[in-house]
Amino acid sequence: MQIFITDLKGRSSTLEIKGSETVWELKEKITDLTGIEESSQLLSVNGRQLENSSLLSSHLHTGSCIHLAIAMKGGSGDDDEEEEEASPEEKFQIASYFITQSPPGEVDFVVNDVVTLVDDNSILDEKNLNLIMKKHNEDSFVIAEADGKMAIFSAHGDLGEGKYFDPVNKRVLKADYQKKTFSVTSDPVPESKYESYRVAIMEAATKYLDSAYNKKTMNRANKKHVVAVYANDSGDINICISAVNEKIRAAFWSGGWNSQFTVNVASKGEAKVESLIKARVHCFEEGNVQLVSKLEKKDASVTIGEPGATAKAVVAAVEKIESAYQGSMEEMYITLAQSAFKKMRRILPVNQKKMDWRMAAHNVASQMHS
Repeated sequence: MQIFITDLKGRSSTLEIKGSETVWELKEKITDLTGIEESSQLLSVNGRQLENSSLLSSHLHTGSCIHLAIAMKGGSGDDDEEEEEASPEEKFQIASYFITQSPPGEVDFVVNDVVTLVDDNSILDEKNLNLIMKKHNEDSFVIAEADGKMAIFSAHGDLGEGKYFDPVNKRVLKADYQKKTFSVTSDPVPESKYESYRVAIMEAATKYLDSAYNKKTMNRANKKHVVAVYANDSGDINICISAVNEKIRAAFWSGGWNSQFTVNVASKGEAKVESLIKARVHCFEEGNVQLVSKLEKKDASVTIGEPGATAKAVVAAVEKIESAYQGSMEEMYITLAQSAFKKMRRILPVNQKKMDWRMAAHNVASQMHS
């Protein structure tokens, strides 16, 4: 079994272990690898500190989502150099980085481990945890439900005091950042002076999502997708798309796709479409592999006219950009499959089915929801 060891300085290493080994034996391996003395190590998994005498098999078992880290307290084991403990500010920044970079659906596991490792309520109190989780939820376009209807966390909908505009259902929601939930308020719904463009683009984008992201397969709670369109009084239209598949226990992986497109409709004529797409997949079947991919483009353009025509043009640009990016990723993995991946030790994954590497067999929908 392979595990990843991450210390509070953000450094990572891998180790091969056996379930029959004890936590102390693991610490000895870490000492050989890093020079950090066994007595200086604090190990945690799923928010629980590991006892030296316990077997690894009792903590690391099939189906677990594993996060294992080291908290360094004291020296590094090097006679010539003392390991300085991070300052409270550094610990907060490190904790914030780990939590905000959590793979889709796994942030609760990471929070539990980080809180245990930091072991200081003055650093990760309720206020600071809310700040970190607010950033995580907004950066990842986390999807949540309120009264049975889905909405997303987005900085473009932030109204202050923990409240968000939900453009999908035209309502104001109150957020619980740590629980990643919304509740409906009776606050008045804000409207931009470019509301006609926002509504038209929202309708066109929803149709695109229902088609491209394969709504027919969306009958399971771990598969979700939402598009939200925001407008401000400067004429900026922001299209936020979030899709997630969290097969954490079923197939040892989770994945998410977030994309944001911005265009200004304040003036008629040609306008640039700025795009930011992020794809993230975490696979941890007897190992730990993460894909983090990002694309930023500013070279697409559309013609701004009346709302209906503008909406069609903007969504057509969105579809073209997303399809091209996904196609380039598929092509890259086909190349890997024909070269490096053929040398993999294991032919079949946990579901005992070969991977279909044909480009035609995949689209945005199947990547997120198959």
